[in-house]
Amino acid sequence: MSIQTIEVTDTITSSFTSVSDSAITVISLCNHTTVTQTASIYLVPAGTPIGEVGNKNIFIKDLEIIPDDTFIVYQGSEKIILENDDQVYLVASANGMLPGESSVTAIISYIGV
Repeated sequence: MSIQTIEVTDTITSSFTSVSDSAITVISLCNHTTVTQTASIYLVPAGTPIGEVGNKNIFIKDLEIIPDDTFIVYQGSEKIILENDDQVYLVASANGMLPGESSVTAIISYIGV
């Protein structure tokens, strides 16, 4: 099992790419600011251009996370199965932040299948 940590900004960004087939076991989103932030997660099939990532790929949209709180997307035996080159994109609001600064930290835990 491996983990990947991501500083999520207000620009939608590919934050995880599956190498071979993999299963995401946990995604956590932590608001490390003093104001409420939102975060969105997109699950994107391999080969999808960034300009085409949108509502058809939305997994969680505009989740409100209160200050200094963490939201856990998966627990227990639930998993997201990804094929080679499938991607997870993340974006967060920037309330009270300078453009490009991170308001949310994500941790993705995954394992090869």
